[in-house]
Amino acid sequence: YACKVVSKSSLAKERARKKMQTEIRIHRAVDCAHVVKFVRCFDDDANVYIIMELCSNKTLSDVVKTRGKLTEDEAAPYLREVVAAGHHLHAMKVIHRDLKLGNLFLTQRGWEEVTNAEFGPGKDPTLGVFHGDALDESCSRDSRLKIGDFGLACALEHGVRRKTICGTPNYIAPEVLEGSKGMGHSYEVDTWSFGVILYTLLFGSPPFQTKEIKQTYKRIRAGDYSFPPDVVVEESTKELIRAALHPEPGHRPSFQEIASHPLLKRGASDWTLSDVKPTPYTPRAPESPTPKSRKVVESSSANGDVDVDVGARSPLRAVDNGARSAAPKTPLRVPV
Repeated sequence: YACKVVSKSSLAKERARKKMQTEIRIHRAVDCAHVVKFVRCFDDDANVYIIMELCSNKTLSDVVKTRGKLTEDEAAPYLREVVAAGHHLHAMKVIHRDLKLGNLFLTQRGWEEVTNAEFGPGKDPTLGVFHGDALDESCSRDSRLKIGDFGLACALEHGVRRKTICGTPNYIAPEVLEGSKGMGHSYEVDTWSFGVILYTLLFGSPPFQTKEIKQTYKRIRAGDYSFPPDVVVEESTKELIRAALHPEPGHRPSFQEIASHPLLKRGASDWTLSDVKPTPYTPRAPESPTPKSRKVVESSSANGDVDVDVGARSPLRAVDNGARSAAPKTPLRVPV
């Protein structure tokens, strides 16, 4: 198993505790072969521990860094799994809000495929032989990657749009940058991030990347990007990128629509999304913390949601041995 350890000294503020509760609730509710499986969570006086299935210690970002840009044939197998996971989350009425190469964790077999001279990225014929978001264990073992990190995920009630500015700079949709001054954001932010992921896989760097975050945001708002002329990519693939990065959210395709694009069929002409619909995540107001409880109460139910302001997110810090004294006296508690 993998274990995410969060120091309680970083959860001293109520808002931070609620954010952690939301991450746990949503992640626990997801059951998809292309999402890192949540196993259980608990806490002690110093830390909160989230136990998850073990992937390799590599992400799709490492593939781009070590192998450079991918061909469309190499990228397609990864994109199918991202689309299947995104479709599953949206069917649950959950937005991930931080889809990026660094949150696409390669399975052990997925990384072995990349480093195997006989295969290379996306080329092992024994991987990715299942359809859509099938949930049985054998399918899970055949995944190349798993979406993880639900720290910014949120659930949507009917007609509700979010206005928190959050995400990772290179992947943030323009409507997110408008914050409270705009109309809010919804599922389309994940489609935008998919467009950035697709562009980065094929061209080797994000479409709006600059040395300064403010300049990157300026380019995102203006839709200022171009396709390098020295990289040969099908025009239909460029059209998919343009559609996913459309400045108007309503003009972006859903994951279900993306799944029917010719790029997603490369090397798997009969691939399709599963018709099985997951149970929607239903948020509800959290209960008041119970000071007497020292454990995170585990439950199969899904509960409330809280937005959190985040710019570029930092890796987890090493646990400070002195953090015990700084930990909040009220334990983190996920209500039943």
